[in-house]
Order: sequence, then C-alpha cells, then structure tokens
Amino acid sequence: MWRSSTVPLAAVAAATAIGALSIRRLSTSPLSRVSRRTPGRVGDFVSSLETPCLLVDLDALETNLKRLPESLTASPNLAIRPHAKAHKSSAIGQLQLQLSHAVGLCCQKVCEAEAMFNGGVRDILLSNEIYGLERYERMAALANGGATITLIFDNIEAVQQAAQAAETQGIHFRALVEVNVGQDRCGVDTVEEAVELAKKIESYAPRLEMVGIQAYHGAAQHIRSYDEKKKVIASVAEKAKSVRDALVQEGLTCDVVTGGRNGNVLVGSGEWCVH
Repeated sequence: MWRSSTVPLAAVAAATAIGALSIRRLSTSPLSRVSRRTPGRVGDFVSSLETPCLLVDLDALETNLKRLPESLTASPNLAIRPHAKAHKSSAIGQLQLQLSHAVGLCCQKVCEAEAMFNGGVRDILLSNEIYGLERYERMAALANGGATITLIFDNIEAVQQAAQAAETQGIHFRALVEVNVGQDRCGVDTVEEAVELAKKIESYAPRLEMVGIQAYHGAAQHIRSYDEKKKVIASVAEKAKSVRDALVQEGLTCDVVTGGRNGNVLVGSGEWCVH
C-alpha cells in the first residue's frame, strides 16, 4: 500500500504522465517512499481501522469450523477439504485443519498453493488445471519441501509436463482425472475419455499416482431452489459413479472422488474417499 502524500511531487507527476506506472516500479525509484503500516492491532477500535479491510469474528468462525465435522458424522467416508480461495489466509487455513479436521486445503492457482505452503499447510489439492512446465516445477518444489500435492488433469500434454517436472525433481504427484459433470468449463466429457487419461497417468508411475477423479459443478451453488439443487447434484453423483465404476473395472485406482461447492455443505461438498 502506498499514499500519494508520501511520494515526492516529481514522482507523482511522472506517474501521472505515464498513466500505468506500477507500484512495484514506483517503490524501486529513489524518488519514492512506500508507506507500509499494520492496518490494525489488538485493542484498536473498529472505527480506527482503514477501509477496505477484512474483519473476522473469531468466536463465530471457530464455532462454524467445529460445527462442520459434527454435521457430517453420518458420512464417515467424507473428508473435508476447504478451498483457500475463499479467504486467501494461511492462518484461517490452519484453523480449518485444526478445528474442522480438514485433510488439507484446495488452491486455485500455483501462487495460492505457495502461499498456503509458506503458512504451514502440507496437503494441497490444486483444484484447477494448469499448463506449462514452469508451473509444474513450482508445484514440484512444494512436494520437495514435504508437501503432499494433488493435481487434476483433463489432457495428455499436461500429464506429460507434470511427469517431467516430477522426474526432474525426484518427487511424485497424486493425480485426479477431471470429469465434466455439467459445468462445461473443463474436464473430459465421456467415461471412455476418463479411462484413457487415467491409463496415461498410470503409465508415468511412480512419478504420477492415479488416485481418483474430480467431479465439480460450481454453478450448482447458484441454484436457488433446494429441490432443483438436489436434482442437479444427484446427476453429478450419477456421472461420477459411472466413471468411478469404469475405472475400477479396468483395474485403475479411484479411491478419491472430489468435488463440491460451498453453496450448501449438506447438499454437495468435500472430498469423498471411496473404499
């Protein structure tokens, strides 16, 4: 964060003239002074905080985190894996691991995974496809640092990139095949494609460990009707089951079926560990 009042007039004029001068470039200029201050401290009045800022009621947060696993006792094979993109805070992520007994966290981007790792999280599912060897090398570095890393795939080229990065750094990734269950954003479309991709992943063992599938339909959380939402989730579960059954029939591992969204935790969420 920086304030125009702390930047000399010459630097402000230059920034105005250029129009798109980044804060990073401005902060490296000898003409600039970047103000870095703690937005709030324990004991400060709420009215003294600068906005925008995120305020968390810890009592409510901790109560909800404890209540989540209690509400799922009827589903012993359901493992909780919250998504870090909801808060982007490793401190809150640690609370989820401790109080909700989460098996790990989901991250949407490589930089999010790195931030969670630096905050002490050691089990990370990158719940979005990535492309490019450099990104897989960064994820391999986290595995090299002691993290359990699970990646998802919907194409062979990405599988090859991940296997190359794992081989170079001497680590292994857990792998999930992403199945398109109605989101129409990514994932393989058919059972046959899922089986073919899973076989390709297994061909790169031990660097890639085929563990299951991801069946995600995020748009379902925006369905207002509870009955309609249950209907959509039922169709997701049906397709996920058909893919899982086909993989098992082919002798392929499918111990994890992961998906969900936070629109209604009791309708569809989490990581299902299928035994």
